[in-house]
Amino acid sequence: MSRPNTASSTSSDYIFRLRVKNEDGTSPWSEDVTYRTLPDRPARPSKPVVKGRIHAHSFKLKWEPPADTGGAKITRYLLEVNSGSGYEPVYSGPETEAICDRLTPGTTYQLRVCCQSIGGQSDYSDPCTVTTDAISPGRCPPPRPVGRPRPTAAHLRWAEPDYNGGAPVLDYEASSTRTRSANAW
Repeated sequence: MSRPNTASSTSSDYIFRLRVKNEDGTSPWSEDVTYRTLPDRPARPSKPVVKGRIHAHSFKLKWEPPADTGGAKITRYLLEVNSGSGYEPVYSGPETEAICDRLTPGTTYQLRVCCQSIGGQSDYSDPCTVTTDAISPGRCPPPRPVGRPRPTAAHLRWAEPDYNGGAPVLDYEASSTRTRSANAW
């Protein structure tokens, strides 16, 4: 025969004893026994927030531990990043902050964190969104002439740089100087 102890808390010690009754009376109590309930999985940690400055290739995040650990010590946190092609792990360990590096300038990332204990793994936190700083664009290829030059003008065409630095190109600036050779084109 058994009866569940439904008022128990996770990862807690309980002392139990037992006696029996019949129409003739009640037995003495049994010896006390102590049992511990298992821990539950922890609640989710807080949403990550940026700690410090956002750089072009890195930033630091921090988060708060869960309000309810499920009755067991948190053994590790798992931080994941998504740049548009699915979440990938970037940190696994006991700390409540981590550096995300080797990132692409001018890119928006979503990050989430969960935690683990002997009771299991929590749900993931709400995601935070971070956009890395853009940097200067790469060098443009040299301009090339379009058609034949005129006595006082030349038409030029150029391509975009191979890398825009993580931000849209806003403007181009052309510069010219006279060469010593009359047949430069």
